[in-house]
Amino acid sequence: MTAQCYYLYMYKTLRIIFCIIAVVLTAVCVFVFIYADGLGWGFLCVALAVVCYFLMVFFKKKQEQQEGIENPPAPEGDFITGRITADNAMERVAAINSAVTVEQDGQPRTFILTKGNKESFDKVGVQSPLGKAVWHKKIGDELTVKNTDCTEYTVTITNIE
Repeated sequence: MTAQCYYLYMYKTLRIIFCIIAVVLTAVCVFVFIYADGLGWGFLCVALAVVCYFLMVFFKKKQEQQEGIENPPAPEGDFITGRITADNAMERVAAINSAVTVEQDGQPRTFILTKGNKESFDKVGVQSPLGKAVWHKKIGDELTVKNTDCTEYTVTITNIE
């Protein structure tokens, strides 16, 4: 497990823990205010529940930041035609409806780059991990593909048609 995945799971776990603590403290507050006539203890429970709520929100933001690092937004470009900026127009780059051949551990694989996030044997969407890696790349580029389960592998683009 990579460090990034560790932090992502840690943030999720801490969010859940602080959510549970906040709910329990809220229940205790209701009990104290209704049955125990203890305003001081009741306000202490409310304060602790509010602190747990803010910690939960803090870890939610940290989790979203970590997910943003691990799953960057889709590359810029026209998803219909695959056109990119004029300075790269003469190079053959992977675009929508391109037939891309990659090599992983000496084994070639050819697929059509399509819109969406689906990945099958002969079609790969630009929103899938492999599609994000090859989008707007050129022949000879060596790419690291990061899967959603935090595993990664390396492929090399050998042909684009």
